[in-house]
Amino acid sequence: MHAPPPLPCPLRPRSVRSIPAHISALRSEAGAAFRADDHEQMTALLEQAWAHALQEDDPGVCAQIAHAASDLFARAEMPNKALQMATAAVSYKRQEGSTDIFLGNYLGFLAKLLGRLERAEEALVYGKQAVVIFANYFGPEHYETNLVIGMCVHLERQAKKERTEDSTNE
Repeated sequence: MHAPPPLPCPLRPRSVRSIPAHISALRSEAGAAFRADDHEQMTALLEQAWAHALQEDDPGVCAQIAHAASDLFARAEMPNKALQMATAAVSYKRQEGSTDIFLGNYLGFLAKLLGRLERAEEALVYGKQAVVIFANYFGPEHYETNLVIGMCVHLERQAKKERTEDSTNE
C-alpha cells in the first residue's frame, strides 16, 4: 500500500508525542490484564495511567491514553467507560488544536461506540466529522475514507430506525 501524498500542514499528523515510560508501562500492563481476562486489574491500571497522563498537562498524551483506554474498555464490553474515555480522547485532541488523522480516528471510534449504544443521531455528528478529516487526508475515493462513509450510511439507517421505533413507542 502506498503512503498518501503530502498535504498542507494543518492536515499532516504532528509527530506522535512519546508517552512517558511509566505511563506506557501501565498501558501495557493493562493490555496484559485484558488478555488475561482480568478486567478489574485492567481498569485499575488504566485509571492509574489516566491519572498520570493528566499530571503531564499535555493534551496529546492525554488523548493517546484516553483512546487506548477506550479501546480496551470497548473490547472488555464496558461501554460506559469506553464512551467516557473516547469522549475524553476527542476533547483532548481538539484542545491540542489538531485536525490530523488521529482526530479522525478518535471521532470514528466515538461514532462507532455511540452507534453500538443505539445513539445513532449523536454518532452521526462525530462520524461526519471523521469523514471530512479522512477525505482531506486520504482523498475522497480512498478505501479508508470509504470505510468511514460506509459507517455513516449505516448510522443514518440506524438513526432512521431508532426514530421510527421512538415514534411507535409514544
